[in-house]
Amino acid sequence: MSTIGMVIDDMAALVVEFDKLLATDTAKQAPAIARDLGAEPQFDAAMAKAGGVVNDISGWVGRAYEVAVTADVAIAIFGMLPGVAHGFGEAVRSAGQQAQLMDIGLEGLRGVAEQVNGSVESVAGVLQVGVDAADTALAFVNPPALGRLQVSLHRLAEDLAHLGKPLPAIAQPKPQP
Repeated sequence: MSTIGMVIDDMAALVVEFDKLLATDTAKQAPAIARDLGAEPQFDAAMAKAGGVVNDISGWVGRAYEVAVTADVAIAIFGMLPGVAHGFGEAVRSAGQQAQLMDIGLEGLRGVAEQVNGSVESVAGVLQVGVDAADTALAFVNPPALGRLQVSLHRLAEDLAHLGKPLPAIAQPKPQP
């Protein structure tokens, strides 16, 4: 079964190959063929439109990439919270145990510490489940692949737009008298 990340990788590879096709001598002859057929305005308009559509898609992919990278950063930050919560719980438990060992008359502190620690451990567990789920979901998207796809689409859009631009005129040699 294909994942979203695999589809993104395949799309990027397809775009790169299509862009390579545009770089061939045959594709570069398309404007001249259109000019010879009297369809140069239509060809130019079609290439400009195709370049615009691909550029729009590149923009959408770019926004998806930004969201994925932001999500990745958020996961990294939130990924620290379960450990912090667990550490806090350990500190509270230790404080309760120390109070009991020192016999400083805070008999209820250990019970309170255990209650607080239980709540903190529950929160840490919930946070960890959320972080794990988000991390798994993000692995399907593959932010670096989205970035590569955006770059490939942008390059393709530029190449399509340039393909429709007329080639510079070649100066014809003047006949010798």
